[in-house]
Amino acid sequence: MKIEKCTDVSAIHTCGLIYAQPGSGKTTALALQPGRKLIIDIDRSSVAIQSQANQDKIAGLKENAGNIDIVKVGCNMRLFEETLAELEKGAYKDYDLICVDNLSELENQMLIEWGKTGKNDGAPEQRHYLLVQFKLVDYINRFRSLDTNVIFTAWEDLREVIDPSGEKYTKLVPLVARKHVDEICGKCNVVAHLETILDKDGNMKYYFRMAGDRTMSAKDQIYGRRTCKINELIKVE
Repeated sequence: MKIEKCTDVSAIHTCGLIYAQPGSGKTTALALQPGRKLIIDIDRSSVAIQSQANQDKIAGLKENAGNIDIVKVGCNMRLFEETLAELEKGAYKDYDLICVDNLSELENQMLIEWGKTGKNDGAPEQRHYLLVQFKLVDYINRFRSLDTNVIFTAWEDLREVIDPSGEKYTKLVPLVARKHVDEICGKCNVVAHLETILDKDGNMKYYFRMAGDRTMSAKDQIYGRRTCKINELIKVE
């Protein structure tokens, strides 16, 4: 049994989940994080950071482009599995941050693949939904076991919640594995919602909100931040 004293602080890695509406800047936020990054592109959003126009327009993007590697998985689930297997063999050591972009589309692609094996002319069966949700949790466990920073992205969803008193309200959550979304958020030590605000000059500024409440899933168990700048979600030590 290996015992570690609480005062013996080693490198603290972030396992994060960021979410927002499609096209709101999640992939760009990944690109702007410090250090060398690998983006596993499932929803083809990497075009936003490879665009020369965006690199010229978005502050810091061109400077970070040389520190970004991309694996374009798309709908190729075999390539996704192979990429994860390579990382588990030690390829993660080449990177300060591994990004999975995004979980919502990964879930969709898994359903499509397993639907092809069913009896509903390619449409997923109920058992496939259960299998996908459990498999998604397994993927998250495997990624967060890597000895480096990991960030997942997801689209956002509004979920109706009924509290013990019977009161109904809506909660903003990541759009992923509806029955397991709370478990998935629980496995990540940072859950952040990408938001915007107008500065004093009327310019749109992006930031992450990590102050969760009954209306939004968000937290920062590492640094206790309520918000942070878009390029400061992780820290490279």
